[in-house]
Amino acid sequence: EMTSSLVGSEMCIRDRHYPIWDSETLRKAMKIIEGMPHNLSNQKNKLMFYIALTTGARKGEFLGLSWDRVDLERRELKITEAMKYVNGRKPFLGTPKTDASVRTLYFDDFLKQLFLEYKALLDEWLDNNKITNPQNLVFISRNANEQNEAVPVNGDSFYLWLKRLCKKHNLPRIAVHSLRAMAATNALISGMSLNMVQAMLGHTNISTTSIYLRDVQDERKKVTNLLSCLLYTSPSPRDSTSS
Repeated sequence: EMTSSLVGSEMCIRDRHYPIWDSETLRKAMKIIEGMPHNLSNQKNKLMFYIALTTGARKGEFLGLSWDRVDLERRELKITEAMKYVNGRKPFLGTPKTDASVRTLYFDDFLKQLFLEYKALLDEWLDNNKITNPQNLVFISRNANEQNEAVPVNGDSFYLWLKRLCKKHNLPRIAVHSLRAMAATNALISGMSLNMVQAMLGHTNISTTSIYLRDVQDERKKVTNLLSCLLYTSPSPRDSTSS
């Protein structure tokens, strides 16, 4: 059977900055995540995983989401702020990385369902613990402040969850930004133009986006080799008719 990897021909490929998974490893990880118990912590990390993987949002962008920036009917995320983590300061909302980072990202029905499931668990937890969410944040810490108000989620929590996932299930270790890299590479392989991927990622310069072309080129070479193997190892028409 001839198959084509979504993100490269090796288990873990390193682009200029971050390692990424091949399609088989990604499918394995997704299956593991789908099998996790249905609770608030798992749903929160699962939602963050798929936001990064399917929209290419930066970590600060999805951690800074508020519910009024999530349009479930139109399946849109409005990226207008980003959560900032600065040593010695509490997390705070600020402007995104560049002007081009202010953008709209789109998601599908699968992600919509994840949002709905997570919000139901979150609202129940807030209500049971008498915690308010004055910033209307999507992702919050389990530790409220002295006023019993929700506070932003720790900036390292998702990375630590991802690290534990990789270690426990013997998956190649990746970074949070690797999911953004996979979103870009998969979009290009699927046929999205470089300009569209640039807009999706919020890059100011298209040269930054073009670093992901290398993985696409490697993938095309792999497909060419697979086709060659298929052609040159298949019986010729003469062989098939003479038997």
